[in-house]
Amino acid sequence: MSRFAVFRSLAVALGTISVVAACGGGGGTTSENLAADQTLSFPMVDDVGNTDPAKMSAAVDIDIFRNTYSGLYKFDDQLNEVADIASGPPQISSDGLTYT
Repeated sequence: MSRFAVFRSLAVALGTISVVAACGGGGGTTSENLAADQTLSFPMVDDVGNTDPAKMSAAVDIDIFRNTYSGLYKFDDQLNEVADIASGPPQISSDGLTYT
């Protein structure tokens, strides 16, 4: 077996062990008291450019949009489309040009 093959096999084995260790169970339930300050800090890599949903184009603006605004529809845990602020599925006219 060549030196490269041994190194590759070792790397694959270590990678597999790392993945198994990371995905393994562990941490049980704890009954710790929560901190008094329940503030979520959201790291951003750039300054906010625009908070108008119609004019957003930068990734940081879109991240803020996704965490602040609701859409008409969203996806559930099984990736099925469900109404978010819409009252239900759209009604489509017979000619297919009008959605209400």
